[in-house]
Amino acid sequence: MFYAGIDAHVKSSTIWIVDRKGRKVSSSTVLTSAEGFAAGLSRWVRRGLKAAVEASGITPWICQLLKDLGAKVVVVNPNRMRLIAESRKKTDRVDAETLAELLRLGGLPEVHQPSIEARRLRTELSVRRQLVRQRTAMINQARGLLRG
Repeated sequence: MFYAGIDAHVKSSTIWIVDRKGRKVSSSTVLTSAEGFAAGLSRWVRRGLKAAVEASGITPWICQLLKDLGAKVVVVNPNRMRLIAESRKKTDRVDAETLAELLRLGGLPEVHQPSIEARRLRTELSVRRQLVRQRTAMINQARGLLRG
């Protein structure tokens, strides 16, 4: 089994991979794309890979991509990661390394990842809520103009 810590960002992501004894076997910075992750992880996925990713706006996409590649994925709450949040030496490499090591030791605070259907429904409800607010604001503005 191999353990990967992934510090993901919109343009590029840093990957740090250790074996079951905690020895570094690979580190790389890849483009945050399907091709980038496949190039950086496919070799390790075939041999059994568990990956840790901090929760962010791009996490659902990355998690689905990693699962499609065959990796087991753990999503981590970044606010509860004291070692990363309070670190004085905060770099992408150090964050990825810390994620990999804590994943290997079983010390990560996991976050529930909603299903694709639940995420789709939440998105629809959010868009509807925004449209209702905008409509209400326009109606109120029109009423105010007509009163004048």
